[in-house]
Amino acid sequence: MNKVTDADTAVADIADGATLAVGGFDLCGIPTMLIRALDRSKTSALAVASNNCGTDKGAHQASNSSCRRAGSTLSPAATT
Repeated sequence: MNKVTDADTAVADIADGATLAVGGFDLCGIPTMLIRALDRSKTSALAVASNNCGTDKGAHQASNSSCRRAGSTLSPAATT
């Protein structure tokens, strides 16, 4: 079984209103490919829990268009 896939395929089954727990730590741990794939998927009303919501140009942008709630221990403003 090949478990390696592209990001768009990985997020294809995430429904509107889903709750996601996303790993990663500090700038090197931002799940950029996941964020971009979710943004492309047009999935909406997500609730996302993460240690780090990324930079203003990354997860913060996606959270504005895709998320109903995003919680993190490190805010985007603190990383810029």
